[in-house]
Amino acid sequence: MNGELVLQSLIPTLQPWWPTIIVIGEITGFFMIVSGLIKSASKHDRSTANVLWSIVPGLILVNFLSFMDTLAQSFFSSASATGLGYTPPGNDPTSLYIQFAVYVVMLVGAAGVVQGAILLKRAGEDGRLVGTALTHLVGGVFGVNIVMFATTLANSMGPTVAGAVARLMGTH
Repeated sequence: MNGELVLQSLIPTLQPWWPTIIVIGEITGFFMIVSGLIKSASKHDRSTANVLWSIVPGLILVNFLSFMDTLAQSFFSSASATGLGYTPPGNDPTSLYIQFAVYVVMLVGAAGVVQGAILLKRAGEDGRLVGTALTHLVGGVFGVNIVMFATTLANSMGPTVAGAVARLMGTH
């Protein structure tokens, strides 16, 4: 079995992971919000900071796609990817490899955003995690929007690099 056949069978199996990661993030966010509300009602731990460190990351995850869209608009002036819908240019065998790589990076980026929000909640207890959490959040947004990120990066490097990336990614 050659590489192209393996990728042709693997790419469709990646599609269901996108909504799965989104739903896991939304459910986790819901429980973070509930946890924050319980903390706010508790007589032992009514610190506003602790409550906010639970509720804000929960709101990020409950509004996952809107959050991604907001950051993508800030970084790229374009809407965020809402699924694994990238179609590579051309019909040559390398386009399968590019599509597979883009899908994997997008999935890892979505998981990174979820991990970043979880770390942000934990940062309420350990302030050293704030930088790691923000890195996961921003890196996840770049991962989900890898095509826009690569195009923006290439455009800032000059016309030769921009042309090469445009041909590779199919963005003109």
